Amino acid sequence: MKELLTLFFIALTLSLSAQFHPMLDAQGVLKDADGFPVEDGPQEMTFRLYPDAVSNEALWSETVTLQVAGGAYQHYLGSLTPIDQRIFENTVYLGVSVDGVELTPRSTFTVTPYAIALTSCTGAVGDVKMSVLNPEEFTAENGACWELMSGQALPAESKLAGLTNWQNLPDARGRFLRSFDSRGSNGNDPERGNTPIPGSFQNDGFAAHKHELSESTRIVVPGVSGILAAVRGQYGCSGCYANSVVFLPMAENEPNTYNVLAHTHDMPQSGGTETRPKNINLYLYMRTR
Repeated sequence: MKELLTLFFIALTLSLSAQFHPMLDAQGVLKDADGFPVEDGPQEMTFRLYPDAVSNEALWSETVTLQVAGGAYQHYLGSLTPIDQRIFENTVYLGVSVDGVELTPRSTFTVTPYAIALTSCTGAVGDVKMSVLNPEEFTAENGACWELMSGQALPAESKLAGLTNWQNLPDARGRFLRSFDSRGSNGNDPERGNTPIPGSFQNDGFAAHKHELSESTRIVVPGVSGILAAVRGQYGCSGCYANSVVFLPMAENEPNTYNVLAHTHDMPQSGGTETRPKNINLYLYMRTR
């Protein structure tokens, strides 16, 4: 039966791929219980990242067969299974298992891996970026410093919160973006007032307008020349058609027998459920730290 192996040392250096997938260069020496390097040859090893020194719930794991010579091995963590950069926002412990037996104690990462969350990020804090990539894919390509703009709480320790005093990110889902106009009521965005706030939400609306009825809507009633003459004479309708009826308004204090030709027009509703230009929907992200 093989003796329990102990981890002699592990050196970690940071490497980033072109897609901003972090990889950690793990180098170590395996020795047996007597302190001698293990025999040369293949060793099945599993590397795991844990949130603490004793937890059994790994944040990430990767199993690989390595060729060991003089007890020494080298492997790039994350070369087989991508590592989520957000793992390194908190303290992380590395566990190494050989042939199913985890070596003790677990190693605590130094400050270098924690820089992954920032060094792999594109853009600057407060930047907004549109993308066809879903949040998981976007993070893998652009780093873990971006958040989907969906109205969620903004961590108080994030740099964006310190710069803006925001408690939540703007909810941009299904919304159009509008360029900031500092001129207030004298600019192109007057309804936001003279002290517009960047990132503020504005509900939909319609500009004031009116509908008019043309003369073609008048109804022709033949054989009522006496009524027409009386109407024209009393109300001075000089532009009426020869055989048209002028509908008169009915005053509130008049009985229903008066002005029996008075009526209203209903304008039928048409269109869909919203007013919008032609558009393409995309994910919208903002860098928060």
